[in-house]
Amino acid sequence: MVTALSCNAQERYNSFVAKFRTRLLSEEDRLNTYFRATYGKSAQREHDDYITQLANVQSERGLQAGTIFCSQRMAMFDEVAALNDEHDLSNYAEAKDIVQPATFETCEAPAVERATSNSRRRARSTRKA
Repeated sequence: MVTALSCNAQERYNSFVAKFRTRLLSEEDRLNTYFRATYGKSAQREHDDYITQLANVQSERGLQAGTIFCSQRMAMFDEVAALNDEHDLSNYAEAKDIVQPATFETCEAPAVERATSNSRRRARSTRKA
């Protein structure tokens, strides 16, 4: 988005979004799920802050790069236009040096403890007492 706005490439950005809309929406859903699970009621604010920070980091890189920024970033539109599918997009994105404003760890959900008949009996007897 920063490249599209900074380099007057909105049409190319829109083409990218249209081509990979399904995957982009799926990833946005995953991001929303993460922020809801992590931040609860403040999820939207935290998500908005993250997106703003991401844009700011990219803008700062653009300012540091100067006039070469647009030529470097515009090439990315050519590269993604040549991708065949969402799998190619994932591989492409993983290979790019895109600075993130935050670090997130991936972890497994905690195991759900199954209730045994003994634990149910204990729970019932505790309630009666």
